[in-house]
Amino acid sequence: MKRLAAVLSIALLVGSLAVTQPAYASTTSPAITATTSLGSVPTGVAITPTGSNVYVANAGATSIADVATTTMSVVQDIITNAGSIGIASDGSNNTIYVALPVSDAIDAISTSTNAITDTISLRSSPGNMTFDPSNGQLYASLGPANSIIDINTSTNSL
Repeated sequence: MKRLAAVLSIALLVGSLAVTQPAYASTTSPAITATTSLGSVPTGVAITPTGSNVYVANAGATSIADVATTTMSVVQDIITNAGSIGIASDGSNNTIYVALPVSDAIDAISTSTNAITDTISLRSSPGNMTFDPSNGQLYASLGPANSIIDINTSTNSL
């Protein structure tokens, strides 16, 4: 830490430290380009690596929606075991993971077939999730347990 402070101090003294503002692609404000009606209480969105589909978790229904991004229309409602909250995409395995807090589980769904391929049972209600492609791990919050878990997605186990 002392070395970093010394390097920064020297850089400031000789005037070689430059700070630049990031370049922005556009100066226009974002705009809504399309709206799609979905199930009940949409709570999470995950996109496939190709960008062709988004999957939307519906907390107030026992389904998630597969939406085609080119037409913004629902391709299929995929029935899950309970209302879904969090959702994450593992593009390398063509899998969407859906948190099902009412049943203390996470469903693995194939984006090729839109079928549930596995259900991962947990000790508490899962919420938000994210997938790390660098190590193949799925991380999920367990709100009532005040913790997070990591799941090995090659075996779908803790």
